[in-house]
Amino acid sequence: MEGQLSWGCPFCVQGGGRGHPTGYRQPAPITLNRGMDTLREKKNNMANNKLFVGGLAWATDDNGLQNAFEKFGAVREAKVIMDRDSGRSRGFGFVTFENGEDAQEAIKDMDGADLDGRSIRVNEANEKPRGGGGGGGGGGRDRGANDGYRSRDGGGETPVTRRGGRGNW
Repeated sequence: MEGQLSWGCPFCVQGGGRGHPTGYRQPAPITLNRGMDTLREKKNNMANNKLFVGGLAWATDDNGLQNAFEKFGAVREAKVIMDRDSGRSRGFGFVTFENGEDAQEAIKDMDGADLDGRSIRVNEANEKPRGGGGGGGGGGRDRGANDGYRSRDGGGETPVTRRGGRGNW
């Protein structure tokens, strides 16, 4: 009965009992979903296939990064991260291998190696945490000399007084 759950009923004896006196039929055993386990395993394997490559030269592009790592095995993706404002490389990137063993071999051989005149750092990429964050923003407006606060004497026109006092929006 591995992977199954069942609820016992004192009236419904397993293996040929008379049944429940009210006609209730015991539900069929529930098979646990093994699909979620395989998805988690696949995700973990993909995380082991993805490498962080730091210390890249500004001249290194996606193709150069892929060419440097192809000798270790099939590369699914090689991406140099670019600054969105300047369009220049931020000096790091990611390489994703088809096979985890190839990725481990690349870490051993390429960490500290020279690529385009720079010594690079290579290690397993950490998964970016999802959710949370947010917030921030709200800046960027000039509130004037008193940062949006009224003086103690109540002088000056504010959004509250402009429309007839509190509560009269």
